Amino acid sequence: MQFQREIQICRCFYESVQLPLQLSSGKDTVYSLPEIIPTAASVTGLENLSPKPGEEYNKVQYLFSPVGERFLVLRLPGDICITAGPFLAEPVSDEALIRLVREGMVKMRMKSALRIHLDSLILLPMKRYYYSGLLLELLFVQRPLSLEGIEEIAESPGEIKKQGLSGLDFLPDSFYLQTRDYRTRQFLHSPYMTEQEICRYISSGDTEGALRTLAEINLRPRAQLAGTEARSLKNSIICSCAFMTRAAISGGVRADDAFTLSDAYIRQIETCSDIRQILHFEEKMVVGFTSAVIRMKKERYSDTINRAVDYIEEHLCEKLSLESIAESVFLNPNYLSGLFHRETGETIHHFIVRRRVEDSSFFVRSGTEPIADIASFYQFSSQSHYVRSFRTILGVTPGEYRKGEAHNK
Repeated sequence: MQFQREIQICRCFYESVQLPLQLSSGKDTVYSLPEIIPTAASVTGLENLSPKPGEEYNKVQYLFSPVGERFLVLRLPGDICITAGPFLAEPVSDEALIRLVREGMVKMRMKSALRIHLDSLILLPMKRYYYSGLLLELLFVQRPLSLEGIEEIAESPGEIKKQGLSGLDFLPDSFYLQTRDYRTRQFLHSPYMTEQEICRYISSGDTEGALRTLAEINLRPRAQLAGTEARSLKNSIICSCAFMTRAAISGGVRADDAFTLSDAYIRQIETCSDIRQILHFEEKMVVGFTSAVIRMKKERYSDTINRAVDYIEEHLCEKLSLESIAESVFLNPNYLSGLFHRETGETIHHFIVRRRVEDSSFFVRSGTEPIADIASFYQFSSQSHYVRSFRTILGVTPGEYRKGEAHNK
């Protein structure tokens, strides 16, 4: 019987580690334990949530999906593939799922189904993740076990005792290098979505988030915008400067100040001649524009109100109450309410509604999500409440905004 040996080994592995396991040949599933294995990709129908194995044979690959699922994949000669998973190395928070929605990775209506799916997965500590992969490789490839680096540690028992290490605690650098390399190569958002995400980070003064998203964009090949590499790169970064400038303005920086900073950056870009210097210039712009937003916020509000605003921004798509915001800044709710109104000129409730409308307008204008789903995701009590708030704050209904009628009003 074809694949009889492989199926027997699959059973052995499954009974040993209790991880879902699938044996496939080409595109066909030959054997599966259990019979149906749900994944984030199958639950949502989004192929971009499925990890893409490399071309390596006879070596286990430690893969993960954008929603946090972990997989072990072993490709064998003859177009045979063994996949263990999905499972989790750590729980996935609601905040992480909300971030995926706001970054455009998943649809709003899929969040609940993903939550149920992720809650059903096995939690496997990183150490067991590594050794399960080692076992899978041992069973199928049948070569001597290589305890990389452990022999060297074993020669120094005093060091083991000093650091509290054991052979089972040790994970080789190659494991971390492989998973890091996979993270940098896979699951990049579309350039438009990541540019929008950078804008959101800049407008909220989040330097770390903007730099992280910029790194994702820069892993993709750039468009050819001129005859030479240097000129093409300069043109691309000048384009980036334009949308970063507008993001800073939306974050509260005065237009004159933002455009002055932009002009200075463009002049500096033109003087650059070294490719490496040009490549790092976008990072400099991100730091400059987010710093301008942070300075503006600090000039406008006290530290307490800044912290309250930051808490609200981080939880826009979650339930927010005066009590929870006050708790985050260690103040009495009534005192915070009065202080917030005196410093910002808005009530906390109006500030939350305004920021939810402004943040959600990206999905209205650029996405295909139903208006009702957007309203629910941003915690509006009903679609009609969302439409009324949207019209009050932006002057048009969500439907008109989606059709591009905002500038005609």
